[in-house]
Amino acid sequence: DNSFQSRAQIRTERQTEFAMNEHETAELGDIEAAMERMDAGSYGQCTDCGVSIPPARLNAYPTAKRCIDCQTVAEQRR
Repeated sequence: DNSFQSRAQIRTERQTEFAMNEHETAELGDIEAAMERMDAGSYGQCTDCGVSIPPARLNAYPTAKRCIDCQTVAEQRR
């Protein structure tokens, strides 16, 4: 039934668009938070333990707010 396939396709496209918008909103939030840390002079310091985040990590992921160890712990808690 073409009608069913059409509705399913529309629903899938809407869900995909919603997920993309959600991802972009989260990414913008991460950028804003990183800029706030820059303004506060705390950019590059782990927000959990306070150690310096290695430059290689910041180059790969400029909005990183945690060192690798603290990020690993945070992801395990999810």
